[in-house]
Formats: sequence, structure tokens, C-alpha cells
Amino acid sequence: MPKTTVSADLSCYGNLISSGAWGGVKLSDLLDQAGIDSSVATIDFTAQDGYSVSIPINTAMRTDIIVAYDLDGAPLTEILRLVVPEANGNIWIARITSISMSISPVDQVQSGTSRQSIINQYQAIINTTTPAPEQIQPRVVTQPIVPSNETTIEPVTPPTIVTIPQSEQKIVVKEDLVFPFEFVWVLFGVIVMVVVAGFVVYSRKKTQLLNCKY
Repeated sequence: MPKTTVSADLSCYGNLISSGAWGGVKLSDLLDQAGIDSSVATIDFTAQDGYSVSIPINTAMRTDIIVAYDLDGAPLTEILRLVVPEANGNIWIARITSISMSISPVDQVQSGTSRQSIINQYQAIINTTTPAPEQIQPRVVTQPIVPSNETTIEPVTPPTIVTIPQSEQKIVVKEDLVFPFEFVWVLFGVIVMVVVAGFVVYSRKKTQLLNCKY
């Protein structure tokens, strides 16, 4: 197929990775040869490592969008790379193994992996509010009224309210505070899911950066 050359900079989140004349085949030519009709709304790309990118059909049909196989005349080590001028490097998917058409529309270019659904699932669980344990009220000690043996009736002295010192209050709370078994497991589960979600986000970010570089 005819070779098309496009001059563009590959930048990933503000960092310049590569720059020069990218040579390859226009994506629109590939789609026309494969056979495309008016129902197609999105073009989906999959890389060797499972990374994926989706672009709207109007973007895919631009004349400056190519599937490149060389840079400044030298073959690419990543074999095939999608060139999208002015787009962030995570859209320039490399090591392409699959190009497919879809009727599901997207408003703009999207990238990611199947792990994104896992992130969303854990995020929803993390945002769930866990009820706080019931607060323990301090104990109040009253002085008992001792009846008099004399016949004269003395006025009854109101009970004396004694406030337990701060140190003793802490001890009382520790003795009476009993966490429900279910609360302990919910708290443990939330901690585990936070750790897993953080690891998944870190892995996804690392995959995007590697995809830009390689």
C-alpha cells in the first residue's frame, strides 16, 4: 500500500519521547480496504500486552492518522505504532496486534486495559460509608442514702454525682468497647481493597508510560 509520511512529536504527559518523520499507511486506507460502512462509530486497537485504545471514526479517517512502521526511514522496534499528531502518547498505541470496528460510539479517544473495571469496582466499595461504633457513655456513681436510727426525720440529701477521672474513663471504655465481629471483617476488607486499588492504579499508570516509550 502507498507509504505516507507524517511529521509529529510523540510526547507522553509533557515529556518528549520521539520526534521526526513517521512513515506508514494511512488508517483510512486500511479501513477502506477492509470494508467500512456508515454504522461504524469507533475503531479499536489492541496491543501485544493487552493495552487498548479506541478512537472515533471521524478521527480515524483523518489523512494524518497513520499506522507507522518506521521513523526517519528506520524500522520501528515496536513494529507498528498508531500515529495521532497532537494527541498524548498514551493514544499512540504500539505493538499493535488487532484493529477492529465497532458501532458503539465514543466522544473522544480513550485508552486503558480491562483492569479499569476492577478500579471502578473497588472505588465504589471504598466510597461506601462504614458506620462508626456506638460511643460509650461515662459511668455515674451515686452515693447511697443511709437511713438514720433516730426518730427525728432529717432532710434527704440529694445523690452526689461523682465524675470519673479522665484516666479511669479510658479504662472503662476499653473494658466495655466490644467491636462486632462483622465490623472487624468489613474494616479489614476495606483496607485490603484500598491496597489492591492503589496497586492497580499504579500498574495502569506504569503500563501507559511503558506503552508511550516502547
